[in-house]
Amino acid sequence: MRIVFMGTPRFAVLSLSRLLEEGHDVAAVVTQPDKPRGRGREVYPPPVKVLALDKGVRILQPENVNLEGPITELTALAPELIIVVAYGAILRKPLLSLPSSGCINLHASLLPRLRGVAPINWAIILGERVTGVTTMWMNEKVDAGEIIFHREVPILPEENAGELTERMAAVGSELLSETLKAVARGTAPRLPQDISLASYAPRLKKEDGVVDWSKDAVSLSNLIRGVTPWPGAQTSFKAAPLKILKAAVVSEAGEPAAPPDGGSDAAADGRSAPGEFGRGAYAGAPGRVASAARGGDARLTAPVPPGVVLGVREGAPDEAGIVVATGRGALRLVTVQPSGKRPMAAAEFARGRRLSRGDRFGS
Repeated sequence: MRIVFMGTPRFAVLSLSRLLEEGHDVAAVVTQPDKPRGRGREVYPPPVKVLALDKGVRILQPENVNLEGPITELTALAPELIIVVAYGAILRKPLLSLPSSGCINLHASLLPRLRGVAPINWAIILGERVTGVTTMWMNEKVDAGEIIFHREVPILPEENAGELTERMAAVGSELLSETLKAVARGTAPRLPQDISLASYAPRLKKEDGVVDWSKDAVSLSNLIRGVTPWPGAQTSFKAAPLKILKAAVVSEAGEPAAPPDGGSDAAADGRSAPGEFGRGAYAGAPGRVASAARGGDARLTAPVPPGVVLGVREGAPDEAGIVVATGRGALRLVTVQPSGKRPMAAAEFARGRRLSRGDRFGS
């Protein structure tokens, strides 16, 4: 079957690679134009183009694939099937009707949920525990075509969007291979989507990553994971921008956080174990801060607003960090990145900036 493949980002690379490995006749690869990025604004090719160059596949990079010129060029290739994987543009009717066997899209969600351009990010931000990939016959509406196959992918508890994208790309390439076999046999189903179950995953903007400390700790943890690596979770400390790369929920809803195995039970009466700020009852009490000499027992004293530092934990990576009050519960910052600097452990950042209880992040 003669195929035109349309894709752009890293997510699409494994799908194209698998098509070529399985010996499919890929007549051309259509991808977005090279674009400048980074501080130096150096021009880089899309990841799909890099693979196509390496494999010697013909490459087309039109500014607008729906214009007459690109359509004429694609018509001359006489494709039987167009496969679209995160190409980055909506295909109009003249292009959709070009291949004799139709157009197939691999989408990174369990349709009809999370239609749109950022389904992986929004699945995490919304706190979903399971997402998946779907293949569908394309029509003129965005992600609304008849479903061929879908496959579930569990979202791991600490997984961010970049990590989940890598796993879903692999699962998606397998599902696409299965789909092409069904198309070749003439057995690919056409299952209508239930519009009443549809939801949307709009393109992320930089401001979507701004941390609002008045939200609950679980929602903030999901946000941080969902916007990493881009646009990144953004806050500030003493008016300087700061990215949060990794965080963990200390306590969800105001209940005391359980002491670790073998640890002190001082939390039971409102104290944390000596030197262990972030443990104890205050760890889950939104808007309250512990007051004590460094290394001493901490007791609840005064209400404080979200974003205030409750304590700094040293020790093993799974315990160390900066504990911050949120609108409900508390969040432990694990890895951060000051503007223009390398990523670092939050505890290291705290030492370097002489951060202490009562300091505040953001606004």
